[in-house]
Amino acid sequence: MLFFSNKKEKLKFDKNYNIIKINEDNFFADSNLLKNFFNCYRDVFSHAGSNEWGEYKKCNVCSKVYSIEDIYGKNKYEFILDIEHNYKEKIHKCDCGGNLLYYYSDKVLMEKMKLYFTKDSLSFFLLTSNKENKIVGFIIGYIDTVQNVINEKLKPVFGNFLNLENFNENINRIVYVDELGIAIPYRVGKLPLFSLLTSFILDVNHNIIDNGINLKKIWFWTSTNSKLYSLINRYKTEVVLRSKNYDHKVVISVRFKYILFKLLIFKLIYL
Repeated sequence: MLFFSNKKEKLKFDKNYNIIKINEDNFFADSNLLKNFFNCYRDVFSHAGSNEWGEYKKCNVCSKVYSIEDIYGKNKYEFILDIEHNYKEKIHKCDCGGNLLYYYSDKVLMEKMKLYFTKDSLSFFLLTSNKENKIVGFIIGYIDTVQNVINEKLKPVFGNFLNLENFNENINRIVYVDELGIAIPYRVGKLPLFSLLTSFILDVNHNIIDNGINLKKIWFWTSTNSKLYSLINRYKTEVVLRSKNYDHKVVISVRFKYILFKLLIFKLIYL
């Protein structure tokens, strides 16, 4: 692998993939890793579809958002050249005449990641493909209070459309999974997703034990159409937040010890 030499940072679960634990020092010091991660992040959130976000480019005049499919259609070769080999971002035009710029520019993503690393309990893992020697997925989350998660992460997105269901205000701290994405060609089967989840959950559990933290729940922000939802929904989930504008966008809650137990079984079998 071209990313790190420290074997303790890697979890090899398949000859085709690796899981790599990220910390602040090894993330910002490697420009090649940053470029790979930013490309992967844009790819994950750029596609159109019921389970996708469609956030590829945004007009600098009218703010209209375009997916990859809106711009390229079926011309995948041109898209691949643009997303992986552009040394200067290719400028497309909006219907209004404005320029279409990356929805997630390098600057936006850099600021986003700097904010994540202000969290003492951050757990951050990458999924890498050995065949293509690139990043193809990631999971980012941390331990925080329910109120902080709502104020910092959910209200800015859902605004006045917060609709809490089965919400217990006595819950103090939770594990919040804010980012979990795998590039479309690598979503086949359960292994990549479960391996990311297992690495993340075990890391969080070490943090809980080492720091004597008492918590019961883990929250995921996801779509009811996603593979994550279909898999996690087996683990006695509760919908704690639902967007009134986008009914399929939800925050689900699962008992942390329950999902830890299930993923430990997965680890024994597959890892």
